[in-house]
Amino acid sequence: SRDFLLAAMTCDIPEFRLRQDCRMPKVITRTMIFQSSPECVVDKTFWHHPDMIIGECVDMIGDSNIHKPGQRQHKNGTLGYRVKGYGTNENDYAMMPNTIMFPLWKPVDFRSTGGIRIMAEDKALGEYGYTGYHFHNFFDSTEVLRGKYATSYGHANPHASRQPLGEIQEDLNIAINCVTERPDVPYKDKLRSKKRVVGGFGAIAGLRPLLFEHSEYRIARQQELRELVLEDESKFGQFT
Repeated sequence: SRDFLLAAMTCDIPEFRLRQDCRMPKVITRTMIFQSSPECVVDKTFWHHPDMIIGECVDMIGDSNIHKPGQRQHKNGTLGYRVKGYGTNENDYAMMPNTIMFPLWKPVDFRSTGGIRIMAEDKALGEYGYTGYHFHNFFDSTEVLRGKYATSYGHANPHASRQPLGEIQEDLNIAINCVTERPDVPYKDKLRSKKRVVGGFGAIAGLRPLLFEHSEYRIARQQELRELVLEDESKFGQFT
């Protein structure tokens, strides 16, 4: 990620040139995902960080006189997700014909709106190239973890305080099955459930985080998580 950000500061990236139309302004890369432990690597699934967008395409920074707003779901069309036909992706402007300068991006658009270019290439890894790592849910307290999911704006779960950990969210289920050495199973009958890399950290084909090269840490982290999970399951049950 550091190398990519340094390159973004010095290279000529079309999305960062002045006078953008803001139709497709976002630049993203891909990160390998570690779920709670160095040994719990998600297979063939990537999240997209760093992700960047030029300020002139951001709401409250760019010129709203030039970039007229489209319609949104709430507050008389001013807040919430974009309505279909008003830019849910770069080809979805049917309700704004002849528009050449497109709406500015609000924070909700950063997570939900199409109009991006993925900049990640590794010739050895092909379509599975990545430029960094995402360390997700590296918790040391299941109470704090449950609090995150009970209040999270991104994927809140109102039942997080009482459900089995693995039921709260698919990513958690992957981590729990990993540290308890249980097999990957479809999450709530999803046809395309995520799976972890068989063999864990040692099976990663490309670059790996240097800190995780220390086997003593990997072993200790797995054991710590296993104890936390089993203690939590003794109170709230196991998700099956």
